[in-house]
Amino acid sequence: MISHLKSFKKNKTLFNVLRDTKSIGPIKIKYIAKITGLSLKTPISLFSESQLEHLSIWIEKNFTGSNCIHTEFLQIKSEEKKKIIASKSLRSLRFKKGLPVRGQRTKTNAKTAKRLNKGS
Repeated sequence: MISHLKSFKKNKTLFNVLRDTKSIGPIKIKYIAKITGLSLKTPISLFSESQLEHLSIWIEKNFTGSNCIHTEFLQIKSEEKKKIIASKSLRSLRFKKGLPVRGQRTKTNAKTAKRLNKGS
């Protein structure tokens, strides 16, 4: 996470940097700032290395499970999808074919799903 915070432009504020991180919205950002005592309007370049590290560690420690951050969220989702596909059910077959999984119509409503998964 700390490398993620360093990769942004130096003139971006802490609020904008955290907003660009997926799965952290404005309410969570304000909560993080309140708990850690960091100002949201301060540019990221003015924070010391130790402050960024403290922020990064706090976010990783406190946002797990249903509150997890982007990389962990994607990992959990891919594991769930692999479990479904391994089950050899009807749902897993529809996942593989790129069709709607939860009972939607396919004659008219699945055009987007078919188009997006056409190359697969």
